[in-house]
Amino acid sequence: MLPMGNSRLLDIYFNKTRPGVYSADLQKAISGFLSVSIDPVLGWRGMINHMSNVRAPRMDPRDTFPDQILPQFRYDPATNQFGARGDVYDHTVNVYGVIPNTPVPGMAKFAQRPLDNVGLQYGLKALNDGKITVDQFLDLNEVIGGFDIDFNHVPNRTVHYKDATKRAYQGGRILNGGGGLRSMAIITRMGAGDLAVQGDVHVRYHAQAIRQRLINANGDADNQAIYGNLAPMDMMIRQMNAWLTAVKADNSDRSLREKVIANRPADVVDACWRTANEADKIVEPQTLNGPGQCNVLFPVGLSPELVAGSPLSVDIIKCQLKAIDMNDYKVSFSTQQRAKLQAIFPTGVCDWSKKGVKQAKSRTWASFGPSPVNQVFDVQDRRRHGDDDDDD
Repeated sequence: MLPMGNSRLLDIYFNKTRPGVYSADLQKAISGFLSVSIDPVLGWRGMINHMSNVRAPRMDPRDTFPDQILPQFRYDPATNQFGARGDVYDHTVNVYGVIPNTPVPGMAKFAQRPLDNVGLQYGLKALNDGKITVDQFLDLNEVIGGFDIDFNHVPNRTVHYKDATKRAYQGGRILNGGGGLRSMAIITRMGAGDLAVQGDVHVRYHAQAIRQRLINANGDADNQAIYGNLAPMDMMIRQMNAWLTAVKADNSDRSLREKVIANRPADVVDACWRTANEADKIVEPQTLNGPGQCNVLFPVGLSPELVAGSPLSVDIIKCQLKAIDMNDYKVSFSTQQRAKLQAIFPTGVCDWSKKGVKQAKSRTWASFGPSPVNQVFDVQDRRRHGDDDDDD
């Protein structure tokens, strides 16, 4: 489960399951977000509310439709099971494929989803930092739940469709640092939403996640510079133009990636800007909560997945599992609490040292049929059947 889904689950937990129990500071510690405020009437206002409510239509098949799709043609689980579904997964059904072999009327056309939160330890960092108690950690993970196919909250955690998960990677739905990005000149301008009062999905850690994905794929991120959100846009365009012009003029026998790195302009380096004035520049490595002036001026929040122990790349849809290891916790559990932890995670917890289940390299210009060029799978042949390949 990636940020939008986890934000909705936390929104439900804080607002409906345990309303009034958690202070704003505790909510920030558990979610990782920096923007949280509580209205006694309206509930959450801030990052979690924004991520879970404003973006929920991308995940709920009933919420949002263009006017051209008249109400009688829209999906309704009771009155129109075969109607159009308006979520991001169903409008990408040619990538994910449909749910195979279902006896439930209507579901024969629903898209598979690359969503999973089995083994995810919500609030793990908050627990180890002493921000929440063991009992709060256990309660959160016991009742957090998941979503059914219609994005209704349910008690059980969400289990992924393995075919959809693999295709999300292969088809580039999860950004990969290899492929074309390996040899691309990249200036990443960070988002500015971390402290937005009403929340904003354009947050700073995304820039760091991209960098980590580049490092994972290529061994380094020497073709990327990270800029603060106040970096002047005209300056960035001018710098990128100079960079690409130099690469174009490089007639050496070096690879394109080598040319991009070798011809990177001297002034294209990690930096933030105190203001939108080009001269008001602070040159220093842009890190996730590391030392330096930039992180003091512009704090970087986390995400629920990073608080749960995810690597900085935040690119694991379905984690591999491992047996519970009490050495992973910096606080003591009683015998009863250990037993409850085991009951909450009977199949184990996320092993973030391993790549995700079905995690694969993206395929440039992937085909989902009928073209055989770079074909990932042919949706026309497999609409009613899941892939039968082995797990990676």
